[in-house]
Amino acid sequence: MSFLGRQIFLRPQALSQCLYYSARRQLVNYFKLFESDVTYDLDPKHLDQRYKRLQFEFHPDKANSSDKPLLTSQEISEAYQTLKSPLKRGLYMLDLEGRGMEEDARITDLEFLEWIMDMNSEIDDSENNQVKLKELHQELTAVNDDTVSKISSCFNNEDLEGAKSELVRLRYIQNCVNNV
Repeated sequence: MSFLGRQIFLRPQALSQCLYYSARRQLVNYFKLFESDVTYDLDPKHLDQRYKRLQFEFHPDKANSSDKPLLTSQEISEAYQTLKSPLKRGLYMLDLEGRGMEEDARITDLEFLEWIMDMNSEIDDSENNQVKLKELHQELTAVNDDTVSKISSCFNNEDLEGAKSELVRLRYIQNCVNNV
C-alpha cells in the first residue's frame, strides 16, 4: 500500500481495520444518523440534542463488551463535526451527490483573492491592536455569514456548481477568520 508516494506496510489486522472503517464511513449517512433531511439549513439545537443522545446511546461503557457497537463515539463525533460546520456540511453534501470537490480547489476571482490578501495583510499588521482585530473579525464574520447564505441558496436551487464556487470562497474566508 502506498501513501503520498511512499510505500507503507500494515499488519493484516491493521489493514483490515482501516478497510473496515473506510467502508463504514461510506455506509453511514450523517443526515439519517442525526434524523435530519438532507439540507444545508440545519437546526443547531436539534444537532446538539441528537449528538448527546447518540453519544449516550453508543457510549463504550454502556455497550456489552462481547457486542461490537453499531457506531463508535468517534464516528458519531465525526458526523456531528461535519454537519455542524457550514463548510464541512457543504462539502459532505457535494460528496453525497457524487460531485465532490478537490482539496486544492482554487479561486479564479482575482478581486476576491486580492481582498483576501489585503485582509491577511491587515491581520498581520494589527497583531497587537485588539480593537483593529475585533473590527476585522466582525467584517470577516459578516462576509462569512453572507457566503453561508449564498451556499444555502445554491443548494436550495440545486445549483451544485454555484455551491462549489461559494464553498471554495468560504474556505478562504474561514482561514482568515482563524488567523484573527
